[in-house]
Amino acid sequence: MNDRISGWQLIYQMLQSNAWVITDNCAKLIECIPQLVRDNGRIEDIRKVDGDDPADAARYRLVSGGRIAGVGPAFVPSRAGQALPAVWRY
Repeated sequence: MNDRISGWQLIYQMLQSNAWVITDNCAKLIECIPQLVRDNGRIEDIRKVDGDDPADAARYRLVSGGRIAGVGPAFVPSRAGQALPAVWRY
């Protein structure tokens, strides 16, 4: 679960299920999430662009935190292998 694709799928699943709440003090993350688009060459991944660092950091933290806490397998996305939406809108 330490690769980019499963990390993005984890974020998508957690947002869809309200398992992850992003608070107002995460303004940069809130600002960049709607700008995320999938990579045309690898549709399961998010295209790397300037300004997506907050989302990358959140992805890494969620995956790393779950692994450290020993709950990684419990949060494996049920949509594993499915493409992410073209544009995320939250």
